Amino acid sequence: MTELEHEHFLHDAWVVQLDSLIKHAENIRRDNVMKYKGKELKAFDVGLHMMVILMGAMLEDIQTGEYKDE
Repeated sequence: MTELEHEHFLHDAWVVQLDSLIKHAENIRRDNVMKYKGKELKAFDVGLHMMVILMGAMLEDIQTGEYKDE
């Protein structure tokens, strides 16, 4: 595998992984797997939402190439 092929592989792997994690977080929240209620549910929802925002930002950085050190 050339260096360029390796870079493309890592790029694609991160995109797939982050997309999968975002979908998984959304499913966890929708299904309320821990059966949280009230304040616990709100805290759980906020935490998951923060993770989804961060993963979305990471995905955007990877797709635009802004993650590379200049």
